[in-house]
Amino acid sequence: MPAEEKDEPLYTRPQSEKDLVSGFEVKKIDDESPAPEAPAGSEQGESAEEARGVVVSLLAPDVAGDYAVFVALPERLIIVEEQEGDSNLGVLADAVEKRLQAPYRARALRVDGQRFVVVASEIETVELPGLDGEELVVFALPDGQRTAVLDGVRYELASPEAESILEESAPCLLRLENVDESVWEVSIDLL
Repeated sequence: MPAEEKDEPLYTRPQSEKDLVSGFEVKKIDDESPAPEAPAGSEQGESAEEARGVVVSLLAPDVAGDYAVFVALPERLIIVEEQEGDSNLGVLADAVEKRLQAPYRARALRVDGQRFVVVASEIETVELPGLDGEELVVFALPDGQRTAVLDGVRYELASPEAESILEESAPCLLRLENVDESVWEVSIDLL
């Protein structure tokens, strides 16, 4: 990766509600409405593997700042990746969790003095104790060949948890991003 691309932030602050929900094709749900029912099958061509997402609008005047990015893990653990102010984001997570179970990644934007819009999408996580770093990328071929890079340096992959993901998905490009200590977010691009 060129040097000028390495220093770009992973997230940029959206300038409007439209920027916040850009790329999400989900129904906007006001926080007062009942939770939608899960579809009975794959009638619309969606596979069970596709990540779900929600857009929630809620009143949260006590949350300081205008923008936050956070990951919610099971057992009500919130990992704040970016935030203006230092408020507890629990009220935002509570609104999301009426419709989406953790783990998920969320972006929140204040739209006026009282109201926030939160866009959240499911993520897959894996526990990898002993793996130290921020990002692991693995190129996997079906014949068992693996090329792994941890934080920009070639790495000898010796994790049975990561290997089990690769066996099910090869050929693929597996990206693991460290969320919190031994918890890693998984994204897989099938080749």
